Amino acid sequence: MAAVAFFFVGLAPMACDSCEGAVSDRFDGSYNLAFPVFGFGLGVVLVVLLSAWALPWRRGNAAARVWLAVIAPAAVVFDFIVFHGLVDWP
Repeated sequence: MAAVAFFFVGLAPMACDSCEGAVSDRFDGSYNLAFPVFGFGLGVVLVVLLSAWALPWRRGNAAARVWLAVIAPAAVVFDFIVFHGLVDWP
């Protein structure tokens, strides 16, 4: 899921291929901010997934492992929504 989101975020600069002047500058400036934010969000997702696997495999940690595993895809969706909100689309 993260790879698909990263693919579409990587294709996002093509949305402004035909833009000129101020529109292009606004888009480039917002994309240059949003892309590192998206990358940081994917790093957070990786930490959440690693935490789900790193917890000891005991019955008492089962709920925490499940919650962390469920939160990871939700965090990818949230990260993509934040990226989409930060970019000033033409």
